[in-house]
Amino acid sequence: MSENTQEQIHPEDGYEKSDVNARAILVSTLVGIILIVASLVLVDEYFIQGREQFYTEAVLKPESAPLRDLRTKEAEFLNGYAVIDAKKGVYQIPITVAMERLAAEAFEKTQTKKDGKTSKK
Repeated sequence: MSENTQEQIHPEDGYEKSDVNARAILVSTLVGIILIVASLVLVDEYFIQGREQFYTEAVLKPESAPLRDLRTKEAEFLNGYAVIDAKKGVYQIPITVAMERLAAEAFEKTQTKKDGKTSKK
């Protein structure tokens, strides 16, 4: 039966007498492209959702009590005054005050070097 609906190909003709079905090729190509694009969008959305869920669980969790205590102790240590050795006169000062004093001392040293060089001339 299929022989009756299709044109028979004879080797002596050398070529096919009918064209390919362009409409079927075009439709199947478009359907394939649409399926590929849809699957790419779905996979992308799936991974975005997974990444956001991971970020929410890993980063936005409330911090633990030991970590909070450690950070409090660190802040007290860096920003507080304390007596380390009263006999030797060793005291702890806040880190910001120490940095300001070191910067002021370095500035004074550079100023005295400049003044010393200019006065010798």
